[in-house]
Amino acid sequence: MDAKADLKLMGMAYVDGKELLCSECGNGFSLEIHKHGFREVHPAWICCLSCGKGEDSSVVTNGLVDAVLASRAARIKDADRDVFRAEWRGIVMTGEMQPLIDMYQLIGAAKAVHEVAAPEVKRWWRGKKRAAKAQVKEKAGAVTGAVKGKA
Repeated sequence: MDAKADLKLMGMAYVDGKELLCSECGNGFSLEIHKHGFREVHPAWICCLSCGKGEDSSVVTNGLVDAVLASRAARIKDADRDVFRAEWRGIVMTGEMQPLIDMYQLIGAAKAVHEVAAPEVKRWWRGKKRAAKAQVKEKAGAVTGAVKGKA
């Protein structure tokens, strides 16, 4: 089993309308789901981040985890929350995933940085140009004054 979780849940997750909870402590707000095994019908490993207990799930399978991840990949627009609804072989799972960075969020961040930073960078370079021109003008004036004085 890979140590990296395939699915990290935030908030409550529901499988066929029932809450997905840790069997040890009853926590449902910080669960990680790992695909366990190689077939779609194998049970997924659910790990509770509150108490640290993990176990094979009787309702969440590798195929359901794949369906949740596929439903997330189909989302194109940015959202404040990564809410999902996935169905696999008649089992419906809904909930909220821990936000992941995707290509659309990176593009939005780059556009926002460009919109804010471009005027500041322009202003900074204009100031540098003005300072350089003033320095050149000052040195040219000094050289001109020295030449006039000798002539």
